[in-house]
Amino acid sequence: TSGAYDEEFDKARWILEMIAVKLKECSLKCRILNDEADNNSLPLLEIKIDKDNVGLTAMEMCQNLRNGEPPIYVYHVALPEGKLLVNPLHLDDKSAEILAERIIEEIRIRLV
Repeated sequence: TSGAYDEEFDKARWILEMIAVKLKECSLKCRILNDEADNNSLPLLEIKIDKDNVGLTAMEMCQNLRNGEPPIYVYHVALPEGKLLVNPLHLDDKSAEILAERIIEEIRIRLV
C-alpha cells in the first residue's frame, strides 16, 4: 500500500516496451499484458509467432531460444496459441537487448 513497488513496475513495463519496439523490425506483433489497476504483479510481454511469416512455430522459437547462446527462457503457457510470454523479473536494459536480438536472429536465420 505504500507504493514501494511502483518504480519496479514502471521499470519492468519500460523494459518490455523496449523489447517490443525492437521486435517491430521483424514485424512481430507484441502487446503488454497487465492489469494497470493491480501493480502487485509485473506485466508480461506477449509476442505472437506466426509460422507463415517467420518460418517457425512458437514452440520451435522457444526451443531455439533455450538452446541458443545465451539461453533465453520464456513462459510456455501460451505456446499452443503461438505466443511467447516474457516476464521482466530478472531483466535489465542489457539482458532485454540480448533477448530481443536473439529473437530477431532466430527469425533472420529462417528468412535468409
